Amino acid sequence: MFLDAVVVCRFLNENETYSLLVDSTQRRSVFWLEKKHGDEEAVLSEMVHSWADAVRLLKENDCFAYETDFVDPLFFDDFAAARPSIGRRRKYSAQERILEISRRIQSNEIVTVEGVVKEFNINRATLQRDIKVIRGTLEPYNKRVEYLRSEKGYGLNVDGDYFTIENALIMLMMLYGSRALNKEELKDISYKLTSLFSKTEQIKINEFFRSYLYHYKPVQEKPLLKLFETCFQAISNRRFVKFTYTNGRGEISVQEVIPVTITYHDRKFYLHAKKKDSDQPKAFVIDRIEDCIITVKRFVTSGLPESIGDYIVKSAYMYSGKTVIVRMKVKETNIEFLMRNFPDAEVGPVLEGGWHNVQVEVNGLMGIKLWILQQGQHVEVLEPIDLREQVKLDVLEMHQLYFQPSKV
Repeated sequence: MFLDAVVVCRFLNENETYSLLVDSTQRRSVFWLEKKHGDEEAVLSEMVHSWADAVRLLKENDCFAYETDFVDPLFFDDFAAARPSIGRRRKYSAQERILEISRRIQSNEIVTVEGVVKEFNINRATLQRDIKVIRGTLEPYNKRVEYLRSEKGYGLNVDGDYFTIENALIMLMMLYGSRALNKEELKDISYKLTSLFSKTEQIKINEFFRSYLYHYKPVQEKPLLKLFETCFQAISNRRFVKFTYTNGRGEISVQEVIPVTITYHDRKFYLHAKKKDSDQPKAFVIDRIEDCIITVKRFVTSGLPESIGDYIVKSAYMYSGKTVIVRMKVKETNIEFLMRNFPDAEVGPVLEGGWHNVQVEVNGLMGIKLWILQQGQHVEVLEPIDLREQVKLDVLEMHQLYFQPSKV
């Protein structure tokens, strides 16, 4: 039943062996305790689904009172944190000694060389070997044990730039929320992010996102990561790319362009690229690109926009075009929605009726027109006049659509 079970830790008590095992391949991670007496058949405990319950099994069977024979390095720091302090002035096995020192360090205690050598009755060389083991188990999780000269002991570096669980949660929430990657690539990135943490923390993160993964429905199924790498290498090495592109109308064309940057908007990734003789980049939906290759042709940076970041901010809904200043009246209730899409918008003070005068600089008019239509009666275009006329025509067509009898 549990073909992929691994031993988390093992304890020895005379002729008895206690092994805590875990199988993380099931729909929910499963822990259980295996008790073996001599050559007799092993006795299994109840199955539990959390690290906290696994620790409860250990405590109920007094495992922490026995000699610690083995701890899986992936669970080392969690085990050290869960294990009760076994007190001072007693004989420790090598495993127990290392675990106790690790527990203290991870509790932000300063472990002094003189104090540890005296307490555990070991020499400095043994302590250095213990610290090397502890470092090896903690460093994969971005935790550094350092010698602090002023304290004459070892402590945890808490000032490092660590990738934390909250960092991983935010990134994973954004990935799941975007729905831009297919399920396999999402799972691959999620695995690589969670593998930065201990086995117990991995289980917690996986449990947190289990429902998200089960209900995950990507907006497209095409693998994108290799295409991302191709575009990135072309941009970095200043090479043209050539690909087959299918636009929204189903028209197929072959493009040979200068890649500028890659962006994300509204559940889609875009490659912004331009023709050799063009001043304005165009946005290509990445999942509509096929057979993308890097050519031998080079380009120079002087042909690119001076500020790619500024260009992206002004490209509403990924539409491009000449830079235009748009003036509008926006209701106070919609200012938040304005700033989400146009972070550089200039917003005047609130006027009578709860209106604000707003000025926005954008690339082309199509993107901002779509946004204006979404806001309904809460936005009025003032300038340019041709944009106001375009919006007026769209509103008239909508009026006819809704106020004429439906043919359905």
